[in-house]
Amino acid sequence: MIVEHEPLRVMVYRDWLKAEGARKIVDVSTGAEAFQITQNWKPDLILLDFQLPDTNAFELCGQWRQAGKAFKIVIASGMATNVAFGLAAAEYGVLGYLALPVGPEELYLTIQDVLLFGRCSPSDREQLVRQKAVYEQELAASYAQKLKAISDARELGTDQKSQHSSPLMKGLGRVAEEISKKVGSDFLLKLLSRLL
Repeated sequence: MIVEHEPLRVMVYRDWLKAEGARKIVDVSTGAEAFQITQNWKPDLILLDFQLPDTNAFELCGQWRQAGKAFKIVIASGMATNVAFGLAAAEYGVLGYLALPVGPEELYLTIQDVLLFGRCSPSDREQLVRQKAVYEQELAASYAQKLKAISDARELGTDQKSQHSSPLMKGLGRVAEEISKKVGSDFLLKLLSRLL
């Protein structure tokens, strides 16, 4: 089931899911509609926009939980870019989240992970989500350290007046500069902002 109020995004998600073999796709545009339809039907998966016209994803997940309903849920949001969002989502039983904009491969892989992940017991799921969030935080810190080391090496290598401008440091600075040229500092910054 797709819970999304933007018609273009619904159409795109529907096309991508059909291309991957989804058979029955129901779409609704509000939290109230989603809650109502799930009273008598349990979808295999719910792709849920975070901000709906009448509620947000966390509130809707809370309503389902109070009603004793449990679903395999993926939240799509422009805010799903940090560990805190992932931890908050896990508190509401959400098994996956996507940062918008999202491509078809990322959508498909996330859905596959959630469908497999959904077979675990609830306590195992919560533990895995928390471990994933900690891992992402550690990975972000590691990238930040590496980026700082590259930046420091670049500064030392290009600062001709520095007392520390040994041939080795100059070489490291040139290597750091070449890495930045190849992958681009914008790419590294986007990666870091998504992980942090």
